[in-house]
Amino acid sequence: MKEQIKIVAEFTLKKGTADKIKPIFAAVVKGSQAEDGCVYYNIHKDINDTTDTKYVMIETWKNQEAINKHNLTPHFKTFIQESEPYFESTRVLLLKEIY
Repeated sequence: MKEQIKIVAEFTLKKGTADKIKPIFAAVVKGSQAEDGCVYYNIHKDINDTTDTKYVMIETWKNQEAINKHNLTPHFKTFIQESEPYFESTRVLLLKEIY
């Protein structure tokens, strides 16, 4: 079994805020991708969403220690603080491969 951990975070934005949050998304992606423990980190948009409010962050980390370090980084803390006003709702799943 692999030690890697995947995180899938689903964001529903408040209507009309997508243009405001995109630079915040870009900053956390850039910073996170540069971390040693990061295998994959990016933001995706729901292609069926006509309201421009549905986004998904997909991450893969080498292990839990890498996630713990990530959660303490300035770029992640800034993302949490600056993005929260734009979220209508969030859902976060931590996943491990079973096969």
